Amino acid sequence: LIVKGQLIANGTENEKIIFDSKDYWKGLYVIGDNNEESILNNVTIKNTKDLIDGLLHLTGGVNFYNTKVKFKDSQIIGSKAEDALNIIHSNFVLRNVKIGNTVSDGFDSDFSSGNIYNSKFFDIGGDAVDFSGSKVSIVGSDFNQIKDKAISVGESSNIDLKDIDINNVGVGVASKDGSNTKVNGATIKNYNLAAMMTYNKKDFYD
Repeated sequence: LIVKGQLIANGTENEKIIFDSKDYWKGLYVIGDNNEESILNNVTIKNTKDLIDGLLHLTGGVNFYNTKVKFKDSQIIGSKAEDALNIIHSNFVLRNVKIGNTVSDGFDSDFSSGNIYNSKFFDIGGDAVDFSGSKVSIVGSDFNQIKDKAISVGESSNIDLKDIDINNVGVGVASKDGSNTKVNGATIKNYNLAAMMTYNKKDFYD
């Protein structure tokens, strides 16, 4: 599903809007004008894969580009794309969102700004959340069963974390490549490599 403009999907608690297929499908791509706002309330998106269509190749199962987007009381489940959700050059709010059962990364924010509230990331095959050139706050959210990093902060991102619960991960929080990460109130348990790490992966960053 490719949308040029905005997507409004307003479900209810008892009647959710469900995007699904018997087989893995190429997911959702919303291309905005950095003005109109997409809204997804009580939406479930399941079983996506990379969006490949001719010359178009997107790594996310759900993709938003150059737009504003709000997710509330929604979930993205069972993605085998490189990123279950990829938001690029956009402003976003994720409130009470669940992302889980993914083959690779959960949420990838590229050069975007936003807020994540009271959300859950679970059974993630890569990083739960991955930030590049982004400014984001995460409040009151849980990360569980994450194979790689629960929170990966890179490429001069600025990330504020508050009241975070991380359990069963490779690495809790990694801050790298000129990034600034502030943590206020976090519990990190059962990590394989380290609770927190900081390092340079790319030489041209401080």
